[in-house]
Parts: sequence; structure tokens; C-alpha cells
Amino acid sequence: MEPNRPHSGRSCGLRGAAALLAFTAMPNTLRNRFLGAWGSLVARHPVWTLLICGLIAIASVLAAVNGLTIKTDRNDLMSQDLPWAKRYAQYRHDFPRWADLVVCLEGPPGDNRIDTAARELAEHLRSTAFVAAADAGFRGDQVGPRLWRVAPRAEFDATLEQLSRGRNITAASSPSAALITMLRQDDGHTEPNPAEMQEALAPFIDAVAGRAVHFALDGDAADHWQALATANGRIRTVLVSLSDPTTGSIAGIADTLATLRSSAAEWMNENGFGDIPWGVTGIPAIESDETDQATRDSTIASIVAFGLITIMLIGVFRRIRLPLMAATSLVVGIAWSFGWVVISIGHLQLLSMVFSAILIGLGVDFALHIVTRLRVIEPECADLPEAMGRTFRDVGPGLITGAVTTAAAFGCTAFSEFLGVAEMGVIAAGGVLLCLIAVMSVFPALLALSSRWRNDLAIMRPVGTNMLRRMVRPLHRHAKLVLLIGLLITAGLIAAATRLTYDSNIMNLQPPNLEAVSWQRKLAAQPGGDLWSGLVMTTPEAATSLTTKLRTLADVQEVGGMGMLLPPDLNAREAKVAAVRDLPPVVEQGADGLGFIPTVLSSVRDRLRPTPKYAPLVAELDTAVKSWA
Repeated sequence: MEPNRPHSGRSCGLRGAAALLAFTAMPNTLRNRFLGAWGSLVARHPVWTLLICGLIAIASVLAAVNGLTIKTDRNDLMSQDLPWAKRYAQYRHDFPRWADLVVCLEGPPGDNRIDTAARELAEHLRSTAFVAAADAGFRGDQVGPRLWRVAPRAEFDATLEQLSRGRNITAASSPSAALITMLRQDDGHTEPNPAEMQEALAPFIDAVAGRAVHFALDGDAADHWQALATANGRIRTVLVSLSDPTTGSIAGIADTLATLRSSAAEWMNENGFGDIPWGVTGIPAIESDETDQATRDSTIASIVAFGLITIMLIGVFRRIRLPLMAATSLVVGIAWSFGWVVISIGHLQLLSMVFSAILIGLGVDFALHIVTRLRVIEPECADLPEAMGRTFRDVGPGLITGAVTTAAAFGCTAFSEFLGVAEMGVIAAGGVLLCLIAVMSVFPALLALSSRWRNDLAIMRPVGTNMLRRMVRPLHRHAKLVLLIGLLITAGLIAAATRLTYDSNIMNLQPPNLEAVSWQRKLAAQPGGDLWSGLVMTTPEAATSLTTKLRTLADVQEVGGMGMLLPPDLNAREAKVAAVRDLPPVVEQGADGLGFIPTVLSSVRDRLRPTPKYAPLVAELDTAVKSWA
């Protein structure tokens, strides 16, 4: 026994005897010779070992910093060779604004102030360099003249009635005939709205009063602003297309998105709209926000996992140096794993970001096995290289077998067409093996640099060993009862598993506090369609029959897009329009010139006078008639 060992010969002999009983002489196979040489080599040359391992770790980290990207697009999680993925890729190619950002402004329906804010915000965003297009709605004169034919049925009927009346009025030969025709058309109908009545009579009142006359049969439809809003008008939206949506970098569109939010917030506050609730959502915003959150959370999770494991090791073994050495070797393995990511995949995505936390939990086991076995055989060995060689021969086969089988299990996912899982499997498989190599290289080298390694191993006493024995002893005494309880628990869990359901709503994966997620949930809560499927047809002539078939499905609420242009009663509508067009206009006769108009307006005034709600119009008619006289 060497004099510098801090334990007695008796304890050494007992421990050596225990070791001899536990492990017989290992066969002199190539594997055992290799493992023994590995353990001895790294313990004899710790400086060179640490230098080489450290340089590899530094190179791996630099490669990750400069070459590792994060893919934010969820479509990158699936194989692009799948038929539906190809269709979706074609859809995105044909409809480039599928990835528009959506700026939402919330407020009461019909609030012109919010409509104005949305319209002017869109104008402001269009003036910025990072926005290619921003649309908050459209004016009435921007709508095609025949779009009313496919409007909702009530709106179609009302528009056709207005066009029929306007056709009769425009066919009149004189202003007085036009006025009489207009008034006669209202006979027998419901009591006219005062505002509509005043708008209809305004050109004739202006003519009698000597003011400039402007006939606009469409009223203020040309100047009417139709906001892009939800079905109930509660949320106005501004569709924003970015000039250069960079989605391949680690930041994705995060920088542009942050600039957009900052610019919009500054504009809203400067223009007196700071009290209006607003936010940015849309597919790019959700993917960017969730990637940023996942990056931050996975980093925090890895740090917390590493810290807790290190603290637990220190608490359990009641030492500081050995747990820190094990943790350091694990850090080197994680650093190597980042280099493996760059070499094997080249990027991370939403699922593979958590690989480091997984490797921390798996990799720490390697160091625990080495420390535990080294503590047993250390008294029989003259120095650390000999002890480490024996330790590697004893536990190395088990460690390698465990690492390889774990890596193989992860590697099997590489055959999945779900690329998110496949890439995660490849990264984890290589990472497990690299962590094993790092622990079996760095930990012995660090231990060799410590002059007190024997003392640390001798004093190391795992906490809870006696308590664990006391807990396990009753289980051994009542094995049949334990098995019965285990079977009952298993049966109960299997029964519970039969009620397991699949949640297909990916929004439930998102943290509710993210801006893009919260506004997307608000949009989904509004009346109208939130879940939709896009059908892209290469045979437009079949669109009519397909639209009709889709409308018969119980799960289909509405058919939009091109289907909107093919209402189910389109033929009946066209026939109704043709019938109105073929009828000759019904025009009343009236005297030429303006002299007869004051007489007609006086008659209208006298008829409206008894009704209080027409008082402002009656006063205006009275003023006009008197000015003519």
C-alpha cells in the first residue's frame, strides 16, 4: 500500500477483495486492450488530451456560431417529396402573398376613427423601405362594375332594384321628368329614409337654389371605404407584404418584424391612435415569435438542467471537484455536438432546438458509471493510468453498448418523412456518441491533473445509500404483492391510454403570451371562417360543379375565393338581370326646363311636413322654393 493513501490497509484489502469477487479477470480481447489503452493514454497525457479536446470544442462552437442556421418555416419540418407538400409549395408559389403579416386593430364596428387609423397606418407602412405592400381595404370605385352580381343575395336584389330605378331616371328627357319618375317609383314602397331622401333630392334642390348640380346615382358608393375586417367588423386588418422576408438566418424575419412593430407603434402614438389596441400576427409572425421563444426557452432549459444536475452530483457525492470535472467533460461533449449539427444537418428547427437538454440528461450517466467503478478498483492500482485502464475495461463495454443502442434508437427516426423528428434523431444519435467520447477523454484527463484524486474518491460517499436499502428491502420480502400492485397500476394506465386523444390545433403548442399568438386567437374567436382549406384547380371549367358539391357538405360553412364568383344561383341571377335589361324604361313626362321643379318640390314638402323626422329636409325644401320665387 502506498503511504500517501488516506485509508488503512484493512479497508483497502476489503475493498480489493470486493472488487475481485465482483469482477473476474477480463479476457484479453482486442476490445479490452483498446479500452484499457484508451483509459491509460488519456490519464498519462492529460494536457495533450485536454488541448486536443478543447480545440475541437472551440472549432465546433465557432462553426455553430458562423454556420448554424435556424429554420422557422413549419413546412421545413416535413419532407417536400410528399404529394400534399408539393401541392402546398405550388400554392405558395402561385399566391406569393400567402405569407403576409397581419396588423390587427380592435374596436367597435363602424368606428370611423379605427377605419381611418388602419387606412393611414397602411399608407405609412407603404412608405417604409421594408414593406412592399400594405392593404387596409379599398374604395367603392375600385370594385369591378359587375362584382355586385356575385354579392350576397340580399345585396344583389337591392342593387338590382337600385339599378332598375336609376335606369328609368336616366332615361328621362328633362330634369322635371327625372324628378317625377324618381318620386313615382317610391310610391307604394316603404317610407323612405330621411338621409336617403335628402340625398336623392339634393341635385334638384341645388338647381332651384342656384347652386352647382352634381348627379351621382351611386350616392357615396365611390367614396365609401370598405375596410378589411372580420365578419362582425370588430377587428380591422392591414395585410403587409415585406420587401425582403429573410427566413433562412438565425433571426429569421425577427429583425424586420421588430422594425415593423416599432415603426407602427411610433406612428400610432404620434398620430393620436395610441389608445387603440393593436398587434401583429400572421404565419411569418407566429413562426418568428415561436422560434424566438423556443430558442430562449431551450437555452434556459439546458442551463437549468446542467445546473441542477451539477448541484445534485455535488449534494449526492458530497464533493465538489469530481462533479465539476464530470460536468466539464459533459460541456465539451455538448460543444462537439453543435459541430456535429453543422456537419450533419446544417440547421436547427423547432423540434431539434432542445437536443442539448436531452444530451445533458443522457451524458451525465457515463461519468457516473466511470466514477463509481473507479472508486471500487482504485485501491488496487498503483496510479491513475492503471486505474483508469481497468475502469475502462470493466465499464467501457457497457457504456459503449448503452450509447450505441441509444444512438441507434434515435437514428431510426432518420427514416421518418417527418423531417423535424428525423433531424432531431440524427442530431441526438451523434450527440450521444460524442458525449461518451468526451466524458471518457476529458474526465480522466481532468482527474489526472488533480493531486488529490485518491482522497476525493476515498471520501466520496453517495447520500441515501442506506435509506435506499431500507426502502428496497420490503419490496424483496413481498415480491408477489409488489408484482400484483404493478400489474394493477399497468392495467389502469393502459385503460387511461385508450382515452388519449389527438389535438390537431397547433396553436395550442404556442405560449399564449406571444403577441402573434394572442392576436391570432382573437381572430379565431371572431365570427366567420378561421379554419379553411385551399383547393387549386388546373381545370377552371370544373370549378362550377366542384363549388356546388362543396356547398352540399355539412362541414363546409362557406366557399370563398374563386368559389365566391360562382354563387349557386348564378344562372337565375343572370336571367333576372337580363329580364330587367330587356324591359323598356318606365319614364314619367314632365315640362322642359326647371320651372316645373319648384312646384314638384313644394308638393313633396307639403307631403313630408306632418312627419317630424323630415323636419330638416322640409326646411331645406322650403328655403329652396322661396329662393326660386
